[in-house]
Amino acid sequence: MKTTRTLSFLFAAPISVASLHAMPTTVTSGNIQIPDNNPVGVLDTIAFPTLALQDVAGGIEISVDINNSDTSGLTLVLTDPNSVQHILYDMNASGTSLIDTYSTANPPLSGDLSAWTGLNPAGNWSLRVVDVAFLNNTLDGQVVSWSVTANPVPEPASLAIAVAGVLACCNWRGNRLGR
Repeated sequence: MKTTRTLSFLFAAPISVASLHAMPTTVTSGNIQIPDNNPVGVLDTIAFPTLALQDVAGGIEISVDINNSDTSGLTLVLTDPNSVQHILYDMNASGTSLIDTYSTANPPLSGDLSAWTGLNPAGNWSLRVVDVAFLNNTLDGQVVSWSVTANPVPEPASLAIAVAGVLACCNWRGNRLGR
C-alpha cells in the first residue's frame, strides 16, 4: 500500500512541471491605418519565430481587432509562410468593430488553418485589409491589433507522466476505498 501512495506523489509533481512547459506562443502587430476606398488596402507582416521541437503548433489561431466606419466594406486576407491565402472576412456584416479569432474551431471563409497542426509556423504571416466602401478617400479606421498564436502539441513524455500519475492516484484511491 505504501508503495502505491509513494508512486502517486512521485507522479503528481512532474505533471504540474510538464504542463507549465507547453505555453502558447503569440506574436502581435497593430496600430495600422486602413486606407479608405482603396482596392490595394494595407499589408502588415508578422515574422513568427522558429519554435523548439516540443513547441510545434498544436493549432494556429489568428486574432483580429479592427475599427472601421463600416465593416461591411472590409476584406481580410491572411497569407501564411507557405504563400497560401486564407480569406478571414469578406464584407460579412455591418458594424464599426471586428473582433474575432480564426482557428480550426472557427475556420476562415476559405483556407484551412488545420493544415498547420503539428507543424512549426515559423516564417512570415501577412494580413491584407482592404476597405472598398467610400467614406472620404483618406483613412478609415485601423487594425488595432492582429496576432498569430501557435498552441503547442502536448509532449509525449508529459502525456505519459500524466496518464501514469492519474492511474497511480486511481489505484491508490481504489485500494483505499476497497478496505
